[in-house]
Amino acid sequence: MTVADVAAERGIKEGLHFTTHFGLTGILDGREVKSRLRLRRDQRLAYILRLNSSRVLDEVWKDYVHLSISRINSNLYDVSSVTWHPDVWWAILSFDPEIISHEGVYFTTTNNAYHQHVKRGKGADALEALFAERVASRYGQIQWRTPGMPDHFTTCIQAEVMYPRSVSTCYLKRIYVGDGAAADDVCGLLRAVLHRPVEVVVDRSKFTDQVGLASV
Repeated sequence: MTVADVAAERGIKEGLHFTTHFGLTGILDGREVKSRLRLRRDQRLAYILRLNSSRVLDEVWKDYVHLSISRINSNLYDVSSVTWHPDVWWAILSFDPEIISHEGVYFTTTNNAYHQHVKRGKGADALEALFAERVASRYGQIQWRTPGMPDHFTTCIQAEVMYPRSVSTCYLKRIYVGDGAAADDVCGLLRAVLHRPVEVVVDRSKFTDQVGLASV
């Protein structure tokens, strides 16, 4: 079985990456989501760069783009939007699931920074591990698959897809925002930077957990 087979079997329809509106500007203008390492090297972004997280706990992996499957890491989003960047609005980029089949992609069962408990790897088996009945997360806390959880939701909401270097926006399918004003801004931004048209969807639920997880 291949990564594409697992994705199709589970009904995985999107890889997600959330960003500030400053980040969205750089992404659409540059036609790619860059790793943290490459963002810091891009002089064009010097005046708009605002990283989602103020800390780097997985330095070895800083040349990878962090994405989620089917739902964002709402735990990180809540901290980022309330504590670190409360003065901006946010967008979620939805990429074709084809990207998780690309060369060099790693899958992590929980946050990649939880070094003592994360399991990471490549290929179909590593992807399937993200949907195990139980997954160890921060401090060894166990995250369980709950009854009724959609097949395309990872067991731990902090599970990650680690994509090497950068993700091209040629795979970008849609952009989720929280309200109509943000949608208007995104549509204007797409035209301003001469990016190809992309569907813009107002869906506040995309910024939340969506399905609660039982833990012990």
